[in-house]
Amino acid sequence: MIDVPLKIVYYVLDHFNFETLKVEFEDCEVSVDSKSVHEMLGLPSGGSLLSNMDYISENNEES
Repeated sequence: MIDVPLKIVYYVLDHFNFETLKVEFEDCEVSVDSKSVHEMLGLPSGGSLLSNMDYISENNEES
């Protein structure tokens, strides 16, 4: 399981443009598609539904 600090998660969500599917920073932007998510996080590319993945609580505990 990937351990990501919550501050980073909230920062990315605050800077995510849902229309362009990009995270927008001051000097650049990062496209968010299945290929980039797979390359950056190593998550499976297809075949797995989010609803089948483990839930992580607010204090990062699996349930």
